[in-house]
Amino acid sequence: MCNLSVSGSLNFHRKSRPHQRLKMFLHPKCSGCAQDFTAREDWDEHLLSAEHLAKKARLLEKKGPEAAEAFDAVRSAPSVYLIHIML
Repeated sequence: MCNLSVSGSLNFHRKSRPHQRLKMFLHPKCSGCAQDFTAREDWDEHLLSAEHLAKKARLLEKKGPEAAEAFDAVRSAPSVYLIHIML
């Protein structure tokens, strides 16, 4: 995923903030619907699906616009910087 050579612990790299941001960008999650996506395109389609929009509408009725906005605020990085490290 990161296209780099890691000196040291691979687990340490996978827990690093840049790796986690890239992972969340490439494999987003919809916390409102409790779904994980292996491709960002699937997530984009999901946001427009009837199931997702219906859940968002029910949340809007019950808790207001702030909760509905947070429903779509899926934990994905708004911008990702790909760093290539040559070791």
